[in-house]
Amino acid sequence: MKIIIMLVFLSASLAYAQKFTLSELITQSETHSPLLDPNKAKIDYADQANALATSYYFPVFNFTQRYTESNNPVQAFGMKLMREDFTMQDFALDKLNNPDKTKAHQSSFTLYVPLDVFGNIRTQKKIINHQKESVLFEGQWIKKEIKKNLTALYHAYFSLDDLQKFFISENDFLQKIVRTYDSKSKENKNRYLSYNQARILIDSLQEGIETLTNEKTKLLKEISYISGIEQLELERQSIQNVDIPNLSSRPLARYDLKSMHKYVEALEAEISKEKMAYFPELSAFGQYNLTRENFSDTAGKDTTIGAQLSWTFGLSTVKNVSLSRAKSLQARYEYKNKERRAETEIDLQAKELDKMHKKLRHLENRHKIFSENKNILNFQYQRGSVELYNLLDNFTYYIQNYSDLMKLGAEYQAQLATYVQNFQE
Repeated sequence: MKIIIMLVFLSASLAYAQKFTLSELITQSETHSPLLDPNKAKIDYADQANALATSYYFPVFNFTQRYTESNNPVQAFGMKLMREDFTMQDFALDKLNNPDKTKAHQSSFTLYVPLDVFGNIRTQKKIINHQKESVLFEGQWIKKEIKKNLTALYHAYFSLDDLQKFFISENDFLQKIVRTYDSKSKENKNRYLSYNQARILIDSLQEGIETLTNEKTKLLKEISYISGIEQLELERQSIQNVDIPNLSSRPLARYDLKSMHKYVEALEAEISKEKMAYFPELSAFGQYNLTRENFSDTAGKDTTIGAQLSWTFGLSTVKNVSLSRAKSLQARYEYKNKERRAETEIDLQAKELDKMHKKLRHLENRHKIFSENKNILNFQYQRGSVELYNLLDNFTYYIQNYSDLMKLGAEYQAQLATYVQNFQE
């Protein structure tokens, strides 16, 4: 019963898994990959910071309500004077020594309007805009990195898949040879050493098949994580040829460099922001006060309007400018060094691709030769003109060469994806 339930669950899982080609994986990853989440949060933060900087242009309103109760004679006299209801008895000595308690409700309305005369807010918005552009370019670079990694993993998966199918096919071939040889070995025990060698090769192939199954599962999990797709299967997609000489003639599309350049511009704008401290801050304000003993009383009113000029200056102001300039200069040097290093890396990548391509051709040629030798030796072995060890010697090199071919093919596609992303938008 348990086995039936497990099989049903496995069948349901496989049915739920959707097949994806490489192009479809890349498209899905642009919206589902968790690797993009930190960058999305940075973009949202930049938007909120820009909205905050914009809000500084708007007036600030303040309302204050106060309630006081006092027997201070000066305050009591002031309240009566304000209400114009005092009499001469209020100047009596006993009244002055024991004044009536006064209650006061005071409402204050203040409007504060910042005036960005020297461009402090504009400079802050400029910094934020550069930072956001840097984050947007960073997001584009992350997408290209995701595409590169998915491409490498995709080709690695099918390279392992092809190698596994090859191992299964050759294991079946060798099993047939061994079964035939096993019956012959009973007649000649001196040939048992070759028989053991064949059994070792079969065991190695079976171990390789199991290892490749595990490696394919690991690759699928990694592809699933990077793409953000929980249940997936891979579908083969034909490999498009890349014209490397024509590609290398295009201008660079390194979004990591563009992101870094915008970051440098943001730091340069920070210098201007620190220089704003040399200038005063100007603002206008207005205040309206209501004071009364009870809410229903006639209120005392006063209005104040004016302008405020604030200027704070010290040695730290000069040092802050120097510090910002040094930070900006450091970032610019790092950007220039990375730009030069990128050009060198791209040149090395092109040379490495050419080297790998030539090696692939040699491995493919040797695979054809080993395959031909296998067929010839198998035919001769069936006729009895060669021994088993002659067949096994060629077979060992045949297996190893094909394994190297599949491994290098996957590495070549990964290296090609790295090179291509330097030029593709």
